Amino acid sequence: MDIKNMRMIGFIVVIGLVIVGLNFMPDQQADVKVKKQSKDRRIANIEAFGRLYGLVRYFHPSDEAAGLDWNRFGVYGVAKVKDAANEQELKAALEELFLPIAPTLSLSLKGEKPQKQAKIKSTDEVIAWQHYGPPGNGTRNFQSKRMKTTIANGEAAYNEEMLFPAFPKPGEKYEGSLGKSIKVSVPLILSMENGKTLGTTEKSWEAFEKLMEELINSEANLTTANEDYRHAGVIATWNVLAHFHPAFTNMAYEDVNNQLAISLKNAADDQTREEYVETLSSLMLVTNDGLASLSFLDITKDFRRLPFMADIVEDQLVFTVAPPYTDFKTGDIIETLNGVEAKAYIESIANTIPGSRQFKLWRAIDSVMDDEKTNIVYSRDGHKREAEFTERDLNYIDEFNRIDNFKMLGDGVYYLNPTMNAIPALEMNKEALLHAKGIIFDMRGAGLDDMVYAKLQELITNKPAKKPLELVMQVIYPYRKDADFKDFFMPEPLLAEETFKGKLVFLSYSGTLGRPEHFLNYVKDNGLGTIVGQPTAGAHGTYQSYPITLNMHGIMTGTETFTREGVSNYSVGVQPDIQVNRTLDGVRDGVDEYVEKALEVIRGS
Repeated sequence: MDIKNMRMIGFIVVIGLVIVGLNFMPDQQADVKVKKQSKDRRIANIEAFGRLYGLVRYFHPSDEAAGLDWNRFGVYGVAKVKDAANEQELKAALEELFLPIAPTLSLSLKGEKPQKQAKIKSTDEVIAWQHYGPPGNGTRNFQSKRMKTTIANGEAAYNEEMLFPAFPKPGEKYEGSLGKSIKVSVPLILSMENGKTLGTTEKSWEAFEKLMEELINSEANLTTANEDYRHAGVIATWNVLAHFHPAFTNMAYEDVNNQLAISLKNAADDQTREEYVETLSSLMLVTNDGLASLSFLDITKDFRRLPFMADIVEDQLVFTVAPPYTDFKTGDIIETLNGVEAKAYIESIANTIPGSRQFKLWRAIDSVMDDEKTNIVYSRDGHKREAEFTERDLNYIDEFNRIDNFKMLGDGVYYLNPTMNAIPALEMNKEALLHAKGIIFDMRGAGLDDMVYAKLQELITNKPAKKPLELVMQVIYPYRKDADFKDFFMPEPLLAEETFKGKLVFLSYSGTLGRPEHFLNYVKDNGLGTIVGQPTAGAHGTYQSYPITLNMHGIMTGTETFTREGVSNYSVGVQPDIQVNRTLDGVRDGVDEYVEKALEVIRGS
């Protein structure tokens, strides 16, 4: 298998579309030629559709837009616009698609006056979109809603049902372009009467009902083999990133803006599902969002894995766990993977993964174990050997050969792994842990649930401690214009009457992400223990899941995280107090050098 097909790309990608509204309907449906256009013409057409898709989906508050099946519409719309021969045909196709959804939207070609709009009745009751964090699948952490309010003294009045105070001004529109020659005007706030948005006409409603019928009858079982399906997924992903990813506020607009056309071109060339996942993952690269690697795990991962674990030790790729039934041994050096020098192979995969440097390398190495067929040349004592894997092992192999999530290490020292279903062990051994000389908390993983998190917070200190600073973006305008950041709500930890009395040491490494990493940020900020190991992944913002296509979903971070001093550690990670570098001797002897260093800290040696 070549490197490209090996690439493990688990990234998220987000959905965002461009909203624009006309209050007139064309007298006839757009007459778009069906002659297949050049690739560049097609990409330009689809890109214009994609930008308008996001504007209308996420920022135009019409009842029609709120009731549309946007996943189906994405595929349907791509097919309708892709073969427009010129800008005039493209404009007509976009009007045919979007005026039934956004009747007050306006499109015009460069150099021509926008068509005169019919006057819409204005009322004191209005509606607009508010986004508290990125939109996506149902979650209690983030909300995207059309919010109603009234106009008082020429301004939208704040009420307690609103997600936050910011609100578009009466009559406010988004004015922009969809390419080189099509201009767009999209109302961001609409008047309401009798519980319905105004602007809909009899003609527009008939066209909307026809559109809904066509979407219902459209093919629901499309796969990545369909080019329109692939393009729709790129459009959905790009829009969520462009409008709602918190990291983009610190990135050049051009980096985000130009990525849509690049990804659409790549999707047109994709021949396999794996190549399409790679395209979506590459789109996410610009965010450096390590949490995106949790996307597509149902496609790229299962419980069957190659029967070993590996790591870079003393600047070499090394087997760190090897079952007894294999010919290779722990500590053997991996020379090549599928005919490519091992470290170069890992680097090639790492370059496709968003996130911090340390996380990219960890994720790239981990992805090798997901391959179904791998050729490995390895060496021991200077002698090279070869192993060919054609079937994956059905047994789970732990990266550090861990078996127990709790154990006594002697001399009043205990080991607890909170990332491995720790509540039973924590409750059963609570008294011993409270009075222990020291506790080693193994945070080398991603599986820390909220219950364990809260319990540890409760027992680690009975003094008020500063919560990790986590900011969520509040959005009312496209492309994050004037977005406001607010402290993300987290409940105050309970304070137990009795807390751990001994020394507390926390193990970390580049695969520590999500809630365990978030907890280490809390420990670091408040000086609640000693962190031993490697820098964490830099991917511990609260995540959001979102739909990409009819049957694909992505993951993204919905918040940006900061240290106590106010410095962002997004894609940086929590730095250990004491660094641990694995050694070949330690690996070959089966020693967990992280735990050994933690014991030194507790015992004061």
